[in-house]
Amino acid sequence: MTIKSQCYFWIVLLAVFIITLAACAPTITSAPIETPIPTAIFTFVPPTIIPATVMPTQAPPPIFTPDAIQVERWQEYQTELAKVVLSFRKDLGNDPAIYKDALCEWDILGQSGLEVYVYAACIIAKGNGDMRSLAIIYLEPDGSIRQVKLPEPKETISFELDYDPFPLDVQGKFCYYFEFPSAFCPLSTYPLPRLDVLYMHLKYRQTHPEELPLVVLSTIPTATPTSVTIIPTPPVIFMITPDEIQVKRWIEYQTALAQKMFPPAIRAQGKVLCEWEILGQTDQEVYVWAVCMVLPVEDSYPPILNVMSSIFHLDSDGIIQNIEVPDDNNYLGDFKQIFPGKVYIDSSMAANEERLTSHLRWRFLHPEDPPLIVLSAIIPTATPKP
Repeated sequence: MTIKSQCYFWIVLLAVFIITLAACAPTITSAPIETPIPTAIFTFVPPTIIPATVMPTQAPPPIFTPDAIQVERWQEYQTELAKVVLSFRKDLGNDPAIYKDALCEWDILGQSGLEVYVYAACIIAKGNGDMRSLAIIYLEPDGSIRQVKLPEPKETISFELDYDPFPLDVQGKFCYYFEFPSAFCPLSTYPLPRLDVLYMHLKYRQTHPEELPLVVLSTIPTATPTSVTIIPTPPVIFMITPDEIQVKRWIEYQTALAQKMFPPAIRAQGKVLCEWEILGQTDQEVYVWAVCMVLPVEDSYPPILNVMSSIFHLDSDGIIQNIEVPDDNNYLGDFKQIFPGKVYIDSSMAANEERLTSHLRWRFLHPEDPPLIVLSAIIPTATPKP
């Protein structure tokens, strides 16, 4: 081996030794440097308070103040309105004595020449019995009343009333008085505070005959109707509470009333609900005073209301065999003939119509609720819904 080769050998061997020594040496790891965490500083930001949305109270309807002649003739207006509006109730008949002391409240919605457009609510002076409706009062040139007419059924659709005789600006005020959605009121406007005011003042005038109608008081700047603040909502009082079988079969009673009050074509327009009051009963006969309403499925159609006195004829098990009502052609006379005298006297007080009708409206929105007469028997301590 040459000297040059020997030198190369030792150089390589030295390099291998150095590399091996470096690999076996312990690794020195430097200690980690702690990074201080900054202390969190919380700043309280007060929450933004969003005020609750308050539903606006329905403003009073834009009604007209009567002129001097209308104020002077207010008793004539009341008498003529009562004759027509109350006569729509078949159970009240056309007996002039009923309308002699009847009371009416009416809002003047507009006037065109010798035509006065009103919404009227009337009640009999004693007992219970009321009706409300739009009406057109046709005047003579001297301001006296020639005729009062209610809306009539359309020729093409018998269950829909024709409001075309009312000007468009008057039709725009119907929502203050209509309970359900219609062509005039796309959305329900219930509750109706204006109707409550009219009815409260009517109730007040029943016990205070010297009180003037609101339409007349509206012309007296200092007049403040006392009835609005002191008349409470009348309670629902049933003369006879249904027995256990009648409560159990209440749907059968409602179905029988609906079928008797409305022809199939009307019932097919929507759902029918009924409220009723028992006026008297024997072992197999139940005498009732009933209010039934059809709520059409089409929003453009108004609800259809019917009021009627009826007799349920039952079998020994309490099952309804048939239902009898007075003849339409001689309603009042037939009523006196087929209803016992005690029932006839009580029927003039039968009522709670305003509350029963209000509960019908409630039940259309809350179908799980039974009629008030059923609630009066199964929940004696409960306060029925409106």
